[in-house]
Amino acid sequence: MNLTSLLISANIDPAQTLVFRHRPKEPGLRKVLPWLAAEKPDVFNAYQATQSEKLEKTMLAAKHVASFIGHEPGKAIFIGLYAIGKTKPLTYEQFWKMPAYLEMKAFGMLGLLREAGLLASGRSCTSGISCSMEGQTHH
Repeated sequence: MNLTSLLISANIDPAQTLVFRHRPKEPGLRKVLPWLAAEKPDVFNAYQATQSEKLEKTMLAAKHVASFIGHEPGKAIFIGLYAIGKTKPLTYEQFWKMPAYLEMKAFGMLGLLREAGLLASGRSCTSGISCSMEGQTHH
C-alpha cells in the first residue's frame, strides 16, 4: 500500500495533501527533530508550520500535510497527517517571542532573520511567517 492509497482509504484527497520531508540544515536541530516530533509535538508543529512565502501559498490551497522526517538519503520516517488550519502573519519580534521557536533556537535553529524577512535558510518571506497547522493529527 502506498501513501495515495492510504489517504484515499481515509477519505482524504491526495490532490489536497502536501508531503513534507523535513531535514533541517542545522545539525543540532536535525539530530533532535525526531525526538521533538515524538515528545514535544507543539515544538515540532511550530517547526513544520514555519514556511517560505512560496510554500505558504501552496499550503493555503491544500487541506492536509503528510509529514515525514528524512533520516538518511532516500529514507524518511512518517510522523503524522495534519489538517492545515488558520494562518496568521508573524513579525520578527512575534516569531522570537514564541516559546516553541526559542526552544528550537536552543537546538541551533537559525529561524527568521530581521533583514528583508528572510528565513536563515535563504528562503524568503514578505512579512514574516504565516502558516500554522492546528492540532488535527491522524496516525
